[in-house]
Amino acid sequence: MLAAVAVHSCHAVDGDQILMSDLALVDARFAAAPAGQAAGFAPQPGAKRIFWPGELIRLAVRNGIVTGDPFVQMCFELRTHEISPEDVTAAVRTWAPEPTRIEVLEQSRFPAPVGKLFFDRPQVLREALDGSQLLHGYVLYRGSQRFPVWARVRVRVKQTLVVAAVDINPGEVVTPKMLRTEERETGMATAGFASSAAELVGRLAKAHLAAGTALLLAQFEKGTDVVSGATVKVEVRNGAARLAFDARAETSGRTGDMVAVMNPSNSKVFKAKVVGKNTVLVTPAPEQKVTEVSQK
Repeated sequence: MLAAVAVHSCHAVDGDQILMSDLALVDARFAAAPAGQAAGFAPQPGAKRIFWPGELIRLAVRNGIVTGDPFVQMCFELRTHEISPEDVTAAVRTWAPEPTRIEVLEQSRFPAPVGKLFFDRPQVLREALDGSQLLHGYVLYRGSQRFPVWARVRVRVKQTLVVAAVDINPGEVVTPKMLRTEERETGMATAGFASSAAELVGRLAKAHLAAGTALLLAQFEKGTDVVSGATVKVEVRNGAARLAFDARAETSGRTGDMVAVMNPSNSKVFKAKVVGKNTVLVTPAPEQKVTEVSQK
């Protein structure tokens, strides 16, 4: 009676070696060998490892197994499975912000080895016109080996955005009444959107923005705090000494800019730093006196 059976399909194995216990599942005679003894290396994903009769005879002789009956070839392959959309969703959710809605549109279908699936957060978020992103990942198996996989997903994130409450025209200064906040579902590539009204109030719109538009910081420019010809409050500081008076701005600027200012009483023009709306600051050189800046 034959102890071996004809092999019509490959047997799945785990790990990087095929053990004698794996052979014993096909031919019971190999159960006499130490179960943990290696019979050979396991194949790479998608490949097959075949033990031909001559090789099986040598393994049997080495382990004192009677080889009276012939051996039939055995086939082994690495255990694989098809990654499911649920697997992809779980891997993406490890780094996606909450709350999110993750849609798996398509993915690699070839069988992957059994292991842990990873889809690392992309360093650059590039969304297609439908809001989807192509993600490249891998299955970590046999300790440190990686099997590449991919998936196209759409990640929708709930977040608070600043929205135009009314139409905003180019050059208009933004006021709180022009804005409202809404919780919206957006893609992950939302860098640049304003998240609070304070980020936009006082700025100037660069283009027409229709009511209901989610607003980007880049759609606005910082408003001018000092306008040429306007009266500004000048504060002069030199150590503990302080002096304040009104003057006329000769150039325009924003907070942090240096502008030219003229004292109307003596037509003296000097440089001052814009520190707020119609407010400038002068810090004289160490050898100057505070009164010299406004001297009549």
